[in-house]
Amino acid sequence: MQIAKLLWTLFLTAFLMQPAYAANQTTEIWQITWDGGRCELVLNYSTDDMAGTATPKNCSKALRKVRSFVYTDDDQREMILFRRNNAQGAILGQFDKSGRNEMEGLIGDGEPAEMFLASKTSTTLNVNTGGNAGSNADCVTYTSGGCARKSDLNNPDIRFGDPIEMEMLANAKIYPFSGGRGFPKDEKAARGQCLSVKKCEQAFSSDDHWCEVVLSDGFFTGWVLRKDDDTVYLRKGC
Repeated sequence: MQIAKLLWTLFLTAFLMQPAYAANQTTEIWQITWDGGRCELVLNYSTDDMAGTATPKNCSKALRKVRSFVYTDDDQREMILFRRNNAQGAILGQFDKSGRNEMEGLIGDGEPAEMFLASKTSTTLNVNTGGNAGSNADCVTYTSGGCARKSDLNNPDIRFGDPIEMEMLANAKIYPFSGGRGFPKDEKAARGQCLSVKKCEQAFSSDDHWCEVVLSDGFFTGWVLRKDDDTVYLRKGC
């Protein structure tokens, strides 16, 4: 009996002391645009298999039925969107990498569309304990991770019409009107770019915040998404 108890104690000690396996769970938020429309797609997947769930937000047409996706290679150069879970069912979209954080492809019955990566965050999951490290689930984060400062959660106080400088944290399209209305302008905002911001406001139909920025010609302006419920894309200072 004493030997059995000793063996059990040694086994339990060895099990508890073994290094925990860390799996990376990644969340990506993509902005998809096509002729006359736009929406957001939230992807959750493990870097072990490069496939997972897809949650459409404010999507129309075929994209509102997307439920899962898969990257066909480890370099994430091609993405396929599926109607059913576990990468099954009809293919509702297929995209190829066209640039850094950008993809181009077709949706539905062959309508051209573009995708821009707005944010990407990773959480390390401890498989032995079910705990996680580095999670920012309880706060609004920057695109690179980490909880956003309080000053970046509210619209800046811009007085007397004098623009202030703000840093773009992700590649983004520039729209002629607040709320992403109208066809995107030819000029785009680049990650790390310092923009002159004239004013910011909350959208009428959502919690999204948009800012009016001065274009490169120094005269015309456009609008970029500053923050949504989960992520800050444009922060104060450069």
